Amino acid sequence: SLTMLVPAVVYLAMNILGFVSLKYIDAATFAILAQMKVFTTAIFSVVLLQRKLHLRKWRALLTLTLGVVLISHEAMPKSAAAGDSRA
Repeated sequence: SLTMLVPAVVYLAMNILGFVSLKYIDAATFAILAQMKVFTTAIFSVVLLQRKLHLRKWRALLTLTLGVVLISHEAMPKSAAAGDSRA
């Protein structure tokens, strides 16, 4: 129907931009950024739409964010994580 046209076009644009972004960043970084979409959507819904989230949902968002941070730390090259002490 016509009411689904706008979300469908936005979804199409997101997918196309996702494939374009894979040219410029590695797959691990892309996966991390894709997982952060849930977190940013929740934050914007609270800030802009004044929605209230239950404690269970805040804990889920915190767990998601912690998982993304841990995975991104593991995905970092070892020289960048250690501070590259060769200098």
